[in-house]
Amino acid sequence: MGFFKPEEKEEVSKFLTEKLNNKVRFDLILNKNEIGNEESLSSELFSMFQHIESLSGNIEYEIIDSKKTSEAVYPAIKYKDLDDRIIIYGVPSGYEFGVFLE
Repeated sequence: MGFFKPEEKEEVSKFLTEKLNNKVRFDLILNKNEIGNEESLSSELFSMFQHIESLSGNIEYEIIDSKKTSEAVYPAIKYKDLDDRIIIYGVPSGYEFGVFLE
């Protein structure tokens, strides 16, 4: 598990990409107070996953809302890795942000 601030987007991208490439289960928790509001979160997530996609070239993702997943209560990003595992990046039921593999 890693902790990151929004300005550490490159480190977050590197962390996620490494975990995806290693095909292991992981959780990434971000402190809500460090992220800011919902709009800036969506922008940060989108930028981060664009960066990950540019590194790997094999990740499909979409921005989803809370109505589409029980894990996310704010807008989130959902994508599949090479093994067709569904990965949801968003806000879990508490007040922290996380990454979940199904």
